Amino acid sequence: MISIIAFVKTLARSGINATNNMRALSPLRLLADGPDFAIDVVSAHEVLGAGQDSALLDRDIVLLSRRYGLKEAQGQVVEEAHRLGAVVIFDTDDDLSGQQRNSRHGGDFIEAVSLADYVTVSTQHLGQELAKFTRSRPVVLPNCLDVRWFSRASLRAERVFAPELVTIGLIGSDTHTGDWDSAAEAIQRLLDKYPNVLAVTATDVIPWSVQGLSRLATIKPVPYYAYPELVRQIDIVCCCLDDRDPFNCSKSSVKALESMAAARQLSNGRIGGAVAVCTNMLPYQGVINGRNGLLINNDQWYDALEELVQDAARRNQMAADGLEWVTEHRNIEREFYRWGRLYKEILGGSIVLEGVGR
Repeated sequence: MISIIAFVKTLARSGINATNNMRALSPLRLLADGPDFAIDVVSAHEVLGAGQDSALLDRDIVLLSRRYGLKEAQGQVVEEAHRLGAVVIFDTDDDLSGQQRNSRHGGDFIEAVSLADYVTVSTQHLGQELAKFTRSRPVVLPNCLDVRWFSRASLRAERVFAPELVTIGLIGSDTHTGDWDSAAEAIQRLLDKYPNVLAVTATDVIPWSVQGLSRLATIKPVPYYAYPELVRQIDIVCCCLDDRDPFNCSKSSVKALESMAAARQLSNGRIGGAVAVCTNMLPYQGVINGRNGLLINNDQWYDALEELVQDAARRNQMAADGLEWVTEHRNIEREFYRWGRLYKEILGGSIVLEGVGR
């Protein structure tokens, strides 16, 4: 029996965040259902900040899921875990080292990456960027969703906008808002031409390029457990990235995955997700294939969005294909074995340090 404790970030209002849900809670919960693993997922600040090192006793693996900023506690935790014979794994879905963009946590992040015995990441490019700080080559565990939960929660949610409207969404944290300018310009042209188009945004800070849209519905950001209901309100999700910003190369395709998994009944009676339209950059290459979503250059937003607005049949087909694809290829219920296999290889000394996909 392999004993794992995973430290995650939790917030008083919203609980565990999206990254920790996807990269720790979901795969570990499935591993815990089997006979080989005993797993606890706990709040880092409640345990580590309180100095309760007894939580580290009798652990084979200590997993830090995108945890940093614990100041002096971070090094102490790793040191104590090593003293007790545990392997320390740090997992991240972003490059917060400050190499490409000031993250405000660069020093703590690099310390976490460099202290861990192993680092797991969501993409090969992110692994390459962090390899200069790590003890061993980072291992790729690609982002996967709890598609069954996400789709069911989305399918149960009521649509708040009129059914005849085509909603085009810009959603994400305020770290993404600088990426939206090219899509926002195209959306405004669509709003001017098509009265049945509505722009929708959900973010902490709405950028100027989006604030000025002539028909804009705003949705307050929600805890992750309610996020499927939010994505369900959007027919077309703009997964925009500034292709001049090298920081974006280390991002992942999670927004497209969540869009595909946001199930709803389509106008033709089928079940499908939101259609993801994505900037043609590394995070989406190898995931978006033209059938499950669109991969475009940033000067193609208007043409791509207009085609989907005009052609409901194609939009419905892409929505259905997207849900089918994410269910088949990025469903954590199918892919969680990758986490278990890696942990067994690490403890058995037979780890194969190769990436397993984008």
